[in-house]
Amino acid sequence: MSEGVVVLLLLGGAAYYWYSGRVAYEQTIGISKTVCKDINVQLLDDSIVLHRQSIVLNRQGPTIRRTYYFEFCSNGNDRRRGEITLRSSGVECIRIEHPDGHYFFNLAGTRAT
Repeated sequence: MSEGVVVLLLLGGAAYYWYSGRVAYEQTIGISKTVCKDINVQLLDDSIVLHRQSIVLNRQGPTIRRTYYFEFCSNGNDRRRGEITLRSSGVECIRIEHPDGHYFFNLAGTRAT
């Protein structure tokens, strides 16, 4: 392969990685707003941060797993943490540190406390 093709492949890979990260971040914002509304807490603005990312192998091939943290408050005086883990295929799980107990939502959408 020529150097030009290699450079184009690297630039294309970097652009795809950046774009998929941006889409995942926007998806996390929407999910965290919905979850906070459902459990009657307030999502704290600008509190969504990427905590961890890794490459995971599954039947469809390699995929990127990203874990985001977000913060919310239940009474205006406390700060609690939530965690959303996404794969390229969608939401893997959601964990909430709620004052009434911890919540865990798995990929199937069932909830356990």
